[in-house]
Parts: sequence; C-alpha cells; structure tokens
Amino acid sequence: MSTYIFAYGSLLNRTSAENALKRTLKPEEMRIAKLPGFTRVWRAKELLWFDSLAAQKTGIFLDIEPRANSYLNGLMIAISEQELAQIKLREKNYDCIDISGHFKLMTDDHVHTFISRDENRVKSEEADVYIPAEYIKLVESGCLSLGSDFYREYLATTENSLLPEMTGTYRFVDPVQAKFI
Repeated sequence: MSTYIFAYGSLLNRTSAENALKRTLKPEEMRIAKLPGFTRVWRAKELLWFDSLAAQKTGIFLDIEPRANSYLNGLMIAISEQELAQIKLREKNYDCIDISGHFKLMTDDHVHTFISRDENRVKSEEADVYIPAEYIKLVESGCLSLGSDFYREYLATTENSLLPEMTGTYRFVDPVQAKFI
C-alpha cells in the first residue's frame, strides 16, 4: 500500500515539500497528476506576521473547491503515514480528504489532499487581507521547475484573485505551522 498527497500550492515547490516532510524527496516519489472535478482558488486564510507592515494581518493562500467540468494540475508525492500526520499539523486549517477515487491506482493506494474549512475561508466582506507575494513566488517557482507547460496549466487552472499582494517576508504566527516553513 502506498500513500500520496496531491500538492497544488506551496508543496509544488520541492524545497517547501522537503521542509514540510523533513527529508529529501527522490524524483521517483513525485509525479505530475491532474485532479478532475476541482478548481484552485485563493481563499484559505491564516494569521501572518508581515515584516513590511511590522504587523499581524490575514494572509490568503491557495485552496481547492469542487467544481464540475474542471480540473487542476498538481503533484502526487509519495509519503509515509507518519509524514501524513506531520502534514496535517502544517495544514491545520485544512481538512485532509481522501481523493483516491479520482485516480487510477493500485487497490490499496490512497491519495490525500487538503481543503480549507469553512471558518478558514476568506469572506468577500473581509478587509485588510493580503496574498503574500513571497508565497506566489514560491508556488510559481515550483511550477516552473516542473516545466513551462506545467506552469501554463497551473495559471489556466487557478482562479484569478482581486485581493492585494503584500511584498516582503512573512511568517506564520502559529508556532506549529512556522516550524514547517
């Protein structure tokens, strides 16, 4: 039996994934995949410290949501059950869902991904929320490392956001999340 996570945001960046897993990934542990029936959106929120503001503000990150006749590209990463538990700590504001049925797998294989909880989603009326520009760079550099076609598909399968970007460094306020970055 194999366990995988389907990465669609920062874990597309190999360095970010290795930091989260606390180990080096081998090329054979990663493979490009497409998740049907979902789209990638900017809606997951988390309290961050933005150095450029010298203040805590709400940061917005990528998420996925079910959507008929849609798909998104990503990366399946082979992990252990212990590593899945680690990733669940890192992704504390997301539910870990089993999406195995969306892929052709060996019968005992499982694929998990993360989708934000309702209370951790930005609402249209919320103000003073920002997408960290450094996060965008992290995700896009991961996409580009997977090839220009992958990057173009990432752009095509990600909803645009009207939320403002915040330049400069940021860090998670939550100490558990911060240790995985």
